[in-house]
Amino acid sequence: NGLIASSIWRFNTINVLLVATLLTQLARLIRRRDAHTAIWLVLLGVMTAMLVGAPDIGLGVAEVLGAVAPLALVGICARVGADVVAWRGAAEVVGVLGAMLGPLYYLRSPADLNPNSVSFAFLAPLFLVTVVPIFFEVSGRVRARFLVLACTHVAWVFLTASRGALLMALVALCALAIAGIEARQRLLLALAAVVTIMVLATQVTASNSSTLRRVGKLFNSEQTVDSRTSGRTLLIRNGLEVFRDNPGGVGTGGFIPATALVVNADRNHRDAHAAWVKVLTENGVAGGGL
Repeated sequence: NGLIASSIWRFNTINVLLVATLLTQLARLIRRRDAHTAIWLVLLGVMTAMLVGAPDIGLGVAEVLGAVAPLALVGICARVGADVVAWRGAAEVVGVLGAMLGPLYYLRSPADLNPNSVSFAFLAPLFLVTVVPIFFEVSGRVRARFLVLACTHVAWVFLTASRGALLMALVALCALAIAGIEARQRLLLALAAVVTIMVLATQVTASNSSTLRRVGKLFNSEQTVDSRTSGRTLLIRNGLEVFRDNPGGVGTGGFIPATALVVNADRNHRDAHAAWVKVLTENGVAGGGL
């Protein structure tokens, strides 16, 4: 019942596919000797062990799946290596598909999707089209195409009204401007940014007005810190309070049920929205240290 209640199979399709992919890359991963892969494997072991006695085994299994999935990406990246043709091809395909997804999403505007989650559908291709020009030698024409795709994805992220995602998108765009494009293309980027800002500012819709309102709320000194951060700081304080009482951790997947018992807890019983406090609360000193 716990597995069904947390909808592991329905909402973790990509994770399940990546876990299946991981099995094909397992030997390659075992042979890796880099520190970050070793630390990730140890953390995964801690998370798996702390499923025993966890308050919600379904949530715990979903989190372990989410932690296993990036290892498959590490294996894929290690297999591709420095093959610029493979990286460029992947960036072009994923970048175009992500750009096409924007209009489909905003025209349909499904009310039951979390904008914070939707933003990652645009952040993932944005990161890819940013990384390739920075770390690989590609032609000016390819850089220009990736620049257009990057600006498009930043615009889609803006319309999700996710402030954290928007910050990550702007950092990626700045990295591309500094290290990934030529000097004359920076002028094109500046012009594209001006045009994008003008369009988003003048064509007022529910999406961009919500974004502007949420960004402005961060700097509104008349509101409390909890209100300005949409309750994120409250979630962190509740998580730290649980950790103080349970330094060994409450078990993988236990953040929501554990913080729900705190006196000033968020009545919506939301997730942590911060990986570090989530791991610290659930997996204690061992998980937080890793």
